[in-house]
Amino acid sequence: WAKRDPVPNMEDEFSAVQRGPAVLDNFYVRSLNGRDTFLHVPFGQLTENHLVTAAENLASFQVVMILERLDNSFQQLYHKLNWCMPDKS
Repeated sequence: WAKRDPVPNMEDEFSAVQRGPAVLDNFYVRSLNGRDTFLHVPFGQLTENHLVTAAENLASFQVVMILERLDNSFQQLYHKLNWCMPDKS
């Protein structure tokens, strides 16, 4: 549902134009609340309940990887999964 459209199509509910508010208005809260919130809650209409649900959903993750800190994220992943870290040679 979070795909990239080459050309916006106003007839398609999943077009880049239709998804525009989701990208600009609390992207992570919308993403962590699921498809209906991401696509159908109007700009500026997210509530504290959406934030609470997003936080609850995020808390259920065992690992959250941050792309800008990928080395640290992989350390967290290996630790949580009880894997051996590969040699850095």
